[in-house]
Amino acid sequence: MLKQISLVAGAIATLNMAAFSQTTVEENGAVFEINKKTPGAKVDLNAVLSKEKPTLLFVHSDHCGPCKRVAPKIKQLAEAKSDIKVAELMLDGQMEKDIGWESPAAKQFKINTVPAYFIYDKTGKLSLSGKRAKEQVTSWMTDFGIVPVTPPTAKKEAGM
Repeated sequence: MLKQISLVAGAIATLNMAAFSQTTVEENGAVFEINKKTPGAKVDLNAVLSKEKPTLLFVHSDHCGPCKRVAPKIKQLAEAKSDIKVAELMLDGQMEKDIGWESPAAKQFKINTVPAYFIYDKTGKLSLSGKRAKEQVTSWMTDFGIVPVTPPTAKKEAGM
């Protein structure tokens, strides 16, 4: 009986590992596409995060206009800023006709809007997310000339 329980426990552990083994990390230029072969799947962050430099996780959908507009800029940022790793995470499953809000990846990262940005430090700790992460990404893009500098308001021009 004890041996059977041990075998069942081992099978459950194997199934749990299989759920994470779906994480595929493929390099596309300077960008790592996390779940290209299994879009919308849950992600093993340990397989994604860099231990040498911070990692920017860019979450997007093929059914999102803003995502489609920013994706090429994310690729440019990845090529220009070599001191970060850039990883893309697709929310949409293979049969999705809309944004994959119910996908395992969306639930894992508690995504309720896309594009979404998460910045992890090199220890794997989440350092920025949400609006603050988006502001950091925009700042990096501005620094590298990927997006234009936002013109100052009339108030700032007047020295106020």
